[in-house]
Amino acid sequence: MREKKLKLLIIAILIIAVGSVWISQNADPYKNVLQEQGYTHLERNPAAETGDITRVYRDGETWVQIISEAGYQSAIIMAVEITNNQVAHVIILSQEETPDYGGYIAEEWFLERLQLPIDPLPKLVKMAKKNSNDVVAVTGATISSQSVVDGVNKCIENYGGTNGGN
Repeated sequence: MREKKLKLLIIAILIIAVGSVWISQNADPYKNVLQEQGYTHLERNPAAETGDITRVYRDGETWVQIISEAGYQSAIIMAVEITNNQVAHVIILSQEETPDYGGYIAEEWFLERLQLPIDPLPKLVKMAKKNSNDVVAVTGATISSQSVVDGVNKCIENYGGTNGGN
């Protein structure tokens, strides 16, 4: 009887250990962050993920992609939401750019500049917006600004494949 209880205890410990390893390997920290941002019905689409685009999710008609782009002094990890052929929202999830200039890429006033139709692709400009797809760079942070625009453009190009071009 004692031996049987010991066997059951060992089996229970093994099940818990294997389950813990499985959960930790399959945890999706980005999904949790996006749920905190209000995306409640996310479905992951691993087939649409690429080297730079580490996660692709669908929430109804909305596509949210997580991308990492090299900035001036750090990786810039962002979530790019595309809905109905429009960049609807960009969220900087992580960056360590210079606080005096590069850090402004995470400010809402800059990110709102990216809320554009996906055609034509957004283009970074340094001084003034001349075309509808122009995004004015943060002064003194051209490399950081360009990294964000490049990341958004990669997500737009990937969106064409994930959404069948619609």
